[in-house]
Amino acid sequence: MADERFESVLDPGQPALAGPEILSSHLSLRWDFFRLLASMTLRVLFGWRIEGRKNLPPGPCVIIANHLNWLDSFAVLMALPSRPKVYLLGWADVLDTRKLSWLIRKSGVGFIPVERDQSAFPAATLVAWRRMQRCLAEGAVLALYPEGTVGHDEGKLLPFHSGFARVALAAAVPVVPVALSGTRELWFRKRILVRIGRPLDPDGQTNDSLVESSRAALQRLLPVYRPARGPKLGRGRLTRLIPALTDTQADADR
Repeated sequence: MADERFESVLDPGQPALAGPEILSSHLSLRWDFFRLLASMTLRVLFGWRIEGRKNLPPGPCVIIANHLNWLDSFAVLMALPSRPKVYLLGWADVLDTRKLSWLIRKSGVGFIPVERDQSAFPAATLVAWRRMQRCLAEGAVLALYPEGTVGHDEGKLLPFHSGFARVALAAAVPVVPVALSGTRELWFRKRILVRIGRPLDPDGQTNDSLVESSRAALQRLLPVYRPARGPKLGRGRLTRLIPALTDTQADADR
């Protein structure tokens, strides 16, 4: 089942999911429309502050972010320019959720699935690694969560997996830390901070040193979180708006 699901996602007939092929004009327009609609909706629901866009390199890179809730992937996509194409890395079982699978396919968002039990599906894992390398080789951006799971505390990072560093070193592209603050609990007009740090050059680094320096850079970007006072309209509903995305994003570790 998992192999069939993976192959259907990577079908060359599905450009949005098949890897970093140059998108057709039709699919590009579809993605631009979805991005605009999602951005407008999220700007109504929440208050946004995005810092450090000038730090983004002009070419391919590996974006790493902390992970707190479903909003994180939307926040990353909102903070980055529409070009070059951004590919999110996530657990393959998100495609078992019918509505999310439909949304990923129809929106044109870039998505590279990774199996949770990678030892059980080595062929699918190899395909994912090749897709990541091809993505970067063709000038696209790869975005992932190196903690590999959802954190429970604002301003604190879990230990990092090393997959992102191996990808960046193999492709010789910089790692860009992106700090997300305010997404753990959500309510109407909650203030969300997205802070983009300076790129980390992998040249001369080992896998371990790049993991360590990247984690330290991301931790420095995270502000001290101070819980807001006052009414928190819609907190329960907005916090759990997309339950399947609270623990399904991943990095390319193992």
